[in-house]
Formats: sequence, structure tokens, C-alpha cells
Amino acid sequence: MWNIEAAYETLAVILMVTIALLIVACLIRSVLGPRLTDRIVAVNSIGTMTIVIIAIFYIGTRKKWQ
Repeated sequence: MWNIEAAYETLAVILMVTIALLIVACLIRSVLGPRLTDRIVAVNSIGTMTIVIIAIFYIGTRKKWQ
């Protein structure tokens, strides 16, 4: 039977890898985007997804940073 902490850790890793792949897709869009607005939206999305990865890492580790 699965331990709940192990399940949360596995879910956090899967989410972080998925978001990392989406960051790569946005990076490609920011380089190859046909218009300037596409590039701006892609870079903004990269920043937002980076913050989400940091939040998932914090919640996934459940450590108190003192």
C-alpha cells in the first residue's frame, strides 16, 4: 500500500517535469514566434511557470525554512 507522503512526492515530481517541458515549449515559442506579442506572452508564461515550480517544490518538500 502506498504511503501518502510518497504519493505526494511522486505527484510533485510528475508536475514539475510536466511544467519543465511546457517551459521548453514556451522557450521555443519565444525564439520562433512570428510576432513580438507571441514572444512577450511566451516569456511571461515562462516566468509564471517557474514560480509554480518553486511553489510545488516548497509544498512537496514540506520543510520549514528557518
